Amino acid sequence: MGEYAQVEGYCAKIVASTGASYLAIDWLMTQDGPVLNEWGTAVTSFAGLPEPERSQVADAFFAWAASRLDATG
Repeated sequence: MGEYAQVEGYCAKIVASTGASYLAIDWLMTQDGPVLNEWGTAVTSFAGLPEPERSQVADAFFAWAASRLDATG
């Protein structure tokens, strides 16, 4: 299995375990293979907002992120 396929598999496991709608995962590619640097959801960026604004911003953000991913293929 190549390094990129290995990283893709690791990402799939992290996403499945968190159930996050959006997840940013940062990998360091070393001579010994990929090393997880950090991961996080975008939710922490607007966690301090009161409801229903927090959910409205989250829904808008995730829709925007999905549209950008769809646009890039």
